[in-house]
Amino acid sequence: MYSRGASTALRRALTSVAGAATPFITVAILWQAFAMFGPFPPRLFPGVDKIVSTFFHLVFNGILPAHALATLLRLAAAFALGAAAGVTVGMLMGRSRWAERLLLPVVSVGNPIPGLAYAPLFVIWFGLGNLPAVLLVAFAAAFPIAVNTWSAVRAVKEIWIRAAQSMGAEERQLFRTVGLAHGRAVRRARCADPRRDAAVPRRGVGGDAQDGPLRHPQRRRGPTSPTA
Repeated sequence: MYSRGASTALRRALTSVAGAATPFITVAILWQAFAMFGPFPPRLFPGVDKIVSTFFHLVFNGILPAHALATLLRLAAAFALGAAAGVTVGMLMGRSRWAERLLLPVVSVGNPIPGLAYAPLFVIWFGLGNLPAVLLVAFAAAFPIAVNTWSAVRAVKEIWIRAAQSMGAEERQLFRTVGLAHGRAVRRARCADPRRDAAVPRRGVGGDAQDGPLRHPQRRRGPTSPTA
């Protein structure tokens, strides 16, 4: 019984691996055939064997790892800048009505635009090199981070604000311990289950939402009068 189950599992694993490798093998065969019998010379259209040998040569002589590490460092720096700017803008929009009115139209317009659309402008402004690449990625990453942070801050429940205030929390502590902490929790939930994104209030291009209590601290709900 055990050997039959093991053989079945092995057969399924081999079938899965073969199914995943079939497209790559097919493309490699077609590529090699076109390189051998096609109209292009090997310098313009090298074969698979030449590509594989060049790849391993670049890996073992250190050229490819060095450039890959430089790229990862640029991405890390760009993401750090974009995250810092996006979280700051999102928290400001969530806490200040004036900041929201000033920044929300800009964020709503810039968020749907692909980052590559700004590439010519950054090349003109900053030239070529690492600086425009880092700034471009940071600029493109800041918009969705700002939108997610803003929507998370708007979703903070008023009872949490009142509970923190009853324990003596000041505005700066509310900003850090309630708004920022809730924003991290909402972002983790949205990454785990994208369907929960519908529960986060939004407003801007293509959406609308109600006011949240943490968004405008100067607005407080008064006591409701009983209805007859």
